[in-house]
Amino acid sequence: MTLSFYIFLCLSCLNSEAAVNFLYANCPSAGTTTYTRNSTYQRNLNFILSSLQSNSTVESGFYNLEVGQDPSDIVYGLFLCRGDVTQDICQECVNTAAGEIVLLCPDQKTALIVYDECTIRYSDRSFFSQWKMEFVLYTSNTSNVSTPDGFMALLENTTKGIAGQAANDQSGRKFATEEADFNSFPKLYTLAQCTTDLSVSSCYNCLRTAISYLPICCLGKQGGSVMLQSCNIRYELYPFYRITAEPQEDKEISQEVQLLDLVEGRFRNEHTSEDSSGEKGAGSQKLIPSFQLHILHAATNHFSDENKLGKGGFGPVYKVTRLGILVLFNV
Repeated sequence: MTLSFYIFLCLSCLNSEAAVNFLYANCPSAGTTTYTRNSTYQRNLNFILSSLQSNSTVESGFYNLEVGQDPSDIVYGLFLCRGDVTQDICQECVNTAAGEIVLLCPDQKTALIVYDECTIRYSDRSFFSQWKMEFVLYTSNTSNVSTPDGFMALLENTTKGIAGQAANDQSGRKFATEEADFNSFPKLYTLAQCTTDLSVSSCYNCLRTAISYLPICCLGKQGGSVMLQSCNIRYELYPFYRITAEPQEDKEISQEVQLLDLVEGRFRNEHTSEDSSGEKGAGSQKLIPSFQLHILHAATNHFSDENKLGKGGFGPVYKVTRLGILVLFNV
């Protein structure tokens, strides 16, 4: 597999007068072939693109389908609109993208087109409900912040938080935004989104991978984004998305995401001790969260013997390994 990197510099990706803003088209040749014009594959592709346009006003902003019976003629396609855009803008973006993608990637069985407001993708191989590191798209503001170390620390903490929120988005959109303040900086605005066919863990892993590229593309920059094929992360020092009138409260993080954080050695369930006056003390303690049985069942591959290390004072001891970090726990 070839991993491609693309770097774009922009002062503001949303300040164009155009209703939708083209960013990138990818027509990969490795492992793919072209289709013959007027073939069954092209007819199926045309049906896919027409169906995406017909369903571009769905409330979720996401739609996918497959067409064809013979394996050589099956086409898989989807569109994803940014979680905050209106249905009218989503429809305009999908209609525009559906027309442009076949012009930019003529006769290609696999293609991807990315606008600021939406993405369309199709292929002769199924890519639904999965994410792959096939390409990374960078965008970066040309202006720098005055104190990059503190700013990047704030950015890391904020984006890690919205990765969990997007993965566990109760609306089903797998979309989240967050604002943060830091010293003399203007307010930081962040956005995270996955295709809605991803599982909680796949969405979270995809976003965490995208976040890991922010120091590479956008170190000390006032704005930037990283897009993978099934998720994207973006930040700016100005509001680039629609802000709801009522801020979301009590944003819950699923136990599946908590377990992924646990395996990386980070615990979300932190609290600070308080004295009798109600003031928070200087010391804090981290609590190991409890998990429902089905979460641990999946994490240990159904409590398989290969993940069982032995027996401790509180029962059997199992391991979960992620990103090279080993976590042991009792069941």
